[in-house]
Amino acid sequence: MKIHWCTSLVIALCSVEAYSQTLIESNLPIIIITTDGGVSIPDEPKVKASMKLIYHGPGELNYVTDKDNPAYLDYNGRIGIEIRGSSSQVSPKKNYGFTTRMADDITNNNVSLVSLFTRFLFMPSSTVRFHKSPRR
Repeated sequence: MKIHWCTSLVIALCSVEAYSQTLIESNLPIIIITTDGGVSIPDEPKVKASMKLIYHGPGELNYVTDKDNPAYLDYNGRIGIEIRGSSSQVSPKKNYGFTTRMADDITNNNVSLVSLFTRFLFMPSSTVRFHKSPRR
């Protein structure tokens, strides 16, 4: 009886459809992080990375396509980034802590991002909602 149940479970798992969405635009600021060498982000230590923060201003939509447009980059520089928390690290939605840094990757770069944050340590959450089709 147990073997039959396991077989049914495997078949059920194989038949589940998965959907993905691609972020195109958001009414929230968009953060793009690229780690040096494409390494995974660990718990510790912080890894070196670059970050772009796209922000059109209050009440405006932000577009991923503006990632190279200096007019809409609220931040375009170096960071150190790591996974935050302890029990939440096993969750598929990770929390991250990052520090803005100068080009030397050591010295803190105390900047204000989107005029909302004034400290150099940030903890963005991955709980972001995507819509399935771009607004027209």
